[in-house]
Parts: sequence; structure tokens; C-alpha cells
Amino acid sequence: MLKYIALFAALGAVVLAQDSLMDDLLLEQDLQLPCTPKPCVPICKPVTKYVSYGAFKLPYTENVCVDDKACLTANAKCIATLQAAMKAAEAAEKDMIAKAKLANSAKATKASKDAAAAAKKIEEAKAKTALDAGKAAFEVAEKEAATAKAAVARAEASFKAKDAVMNTRLKEFETAKGGHLAAQKAYANAKGEAARAADAYNAAVKAHCDAEAVHAAAVEYIGHGQFKKDECKKYEVKPAYKFLFNGCPRGGKATSWKNKGNYPKTKCEQMCTADPKCNLIEVNGCNSRGSECGINCYHFYGSGSDVRNGKCVTNGDQRAYAK
Repeated sequence: MLKYIALFAALGAVVLAQDSLMDDLLLEQDLQLPCTPKPCVPICKPVTKYVSYGAFKLPYTENVCVDDKACLTANAKCIATLQAAMKAAEAAEKDMIAKAKLANSAKATKASKDAAAAAKKIEEAKAKTALDAGKAAFEVAEKEAATAKAAVARAEASFKAKDAVMNTRLKEFETAKGGHLAAQKAYANAKGEAARAADAYNAAVKAHCDAEAVHAAAVEYIGHGQFKKDECKKYEVKPAYKFLFNGCPRGGKATSWKNKGNYPKTKCEQMCTADPKCNLIEVNGCNSRGSECGINCYHFYGSGSDVRNGKCVTNGDQRAYAK
């Protein structure tokens, strides 16, 4: 009977496998069991989850699985039934052995021999049930092991495929980031070169005008003022717009406004100068982009004479200027 108990140990593996209805029906017909344990497959469904990287929130899908509790409960009842059958087979085996000893003894009677024969038939029937139960449990466990092995193989293949896609996307991101950084560097260098060129030009103009002023004073001194030159007027830079405050203009001069786009302060001023109805300007992004700002150039209009701070953003990132 120990071999039956060893076979029954396989019942403990009846979890996480693929169900095959036809195989189970054939198994019940061939083995004539009171019940057949079913491979219990987890119930899975895709669930959208998120992973955050700084300001980015990226969605991904995870297959979330839970145990099939109804299947596990049915299996537990079936196993209890099979255990009872196996215990009955063990009791029948012991009874047959005891009666066989009496039937084979020197004092055996016809009644004892008949009893032994009857016990033999009972033991054979119950032993068949126990063996069938062990075989059923083994076949179910075999299915589950094969299914689990296949699932592992599929998971490994899926991981390799997803990992390859991830690496490709990472390379694409790194390439894009490299291009962005290169463009930023080129822009910064160009901006620096332009600033140096402008400084050199302004210095040359100043030197010329200083020399012109000295020449004018000299010819005036000797009485030949008609020969003095006044060419530097065309190089004079008009006074810049007057800084008002950190914030947004409101009041009589700013009853309406319009966003002209992302322009640096100088360009924003030029456009306002060209518009006779424009009274004030507002530029944004000054904390991150310097004195030229460069984000959201606003022009303000109004027929009044007063202007006040609307205090939209007062940390220096938003600045207002008057024409």
C-alpha cells in the first residue's frame, strides 16, 4: 500500500497549469474515479500601471494574475475524496492479508476461504481506485509541469524581445539627446561669438566718435567750425525701454494686450516701437535666459496715462518696460 501513498503525493502539485477538457473526460472514463483533479490556471488580465521619471509619467501594461479560487476549492474536495478511497484500499489490503492467512492455515474452513476470496475481490477493486487516483494525479501534475515550462520559455522569449526594443529606444533617445545638446552648444557658442562681435563693433564706433569729437573741438577752436564732422549721429543708439517692475502691466496704458510670440526683449521693443498704439511691453523667461528673456513677448495698449504692477509673476522671470 506504500506505493499508493507515494503516488498520492503527486496530488500536491495540482496548481498553475493548462486545462484540457477532452483529456479530463477520457481520464474519468478510463480510470473510473469518483472525481478528477483539474489543472488550475491563474486568472490573468492586463492592467495599466505607471512609472515616473521626474516630470514624465510613462504608462506600461502588466499582466496581473490571481489564483482560480473556485478551481482550487474543487480540487481540495476531490483530493479529500481520493484520500478516503486510498485509505479504504489500505484497509481492504490489511483485511485481505488477515483473511488469507486464515484461509491458508491448516485449520482453514470453507467459510474462511470464501471470506478470503471475497476480501481479495474487495481489495482488488479498491486498489484499482487507489492506483487510478495516483495515475490521475500524476498526469495532471505532468500537464502542469509542461505548461509551467512552456510559460517560462515564453516569458524568456518575450523578455528578450522587449529588452531588444528597450535598447533600441534607449539608443534613439540618446541620439536625440546628443543632437539636442550639440545644438544647444552650437547656439551658446554662436551667441557668445555674436556678443563678442557686437562688443568689438561698439568699441570701434566709440573710438571713431571719440576721435570725431576731438576733431570737432579742434576746428572750432581755430575758427574753422565749418569743417567739423557730425557723422556719429547715425550710430547713436536710442535709449532702451524703461524698466518698470517685475510683473505684468495693468492700468490705463494696459487695458488690453496681445502675445506677439517668443521674442527676445530687443525684438519685442522694436516691434512695439513700430506700432504707434503700443505703450508697454512684457517679456518672460528672464531668470533662465538672461536679460533678453525670450519667452512670450506681450504688447500693451490703452488710452490712459497710468500703469501699475498686476503682480502676475514677481520673482524676476517676468519683466515690464515702458516705451
